[in-house]
Amino acid sequence: MDNFGDLYLVRIAFDDNPHVAKNRPVFLVNHLSESKLYTIAEITKSSPKRPPTYFDQYKEPINKWKQAALDKKSYVKTHKLHNVGYDKLFRKIGETAQEDAIRIVNRIVEVNI
Repeated sequence: MDNFGDLYLVRIAFDDNPHVAKNRPVFLVNHLSESKLYTIAEITKSSPKRPPTYFDQYKEPINKWKQAALDKKSYVKTHKLHNVGYDKLFRKIGETAQEDAIRIVNRIVEVNI
């Protein structure tokens, strides 16, 4: 069963060149069962810069990244949401700790509403 906070690999196209894509870890935000779509948010290893750039304000840390099976401290891009079918979820790679998952989902709601 897929739960919010699960981490998957998904092939994501680049914004500036949609013909080029790479496998990227994503945070599962929601599963819309009636439409069979999953809402996901991209994950990056790129930490916020000093001074922060405009997009750095949307990076929410995964504090327990080792427990989530990530190899480096990572951040959810709370403004980068996608809806994808289950067939696009390439492979489950881990699960975030409950306190991380709740905080990240709350931040996603705050940023996108």
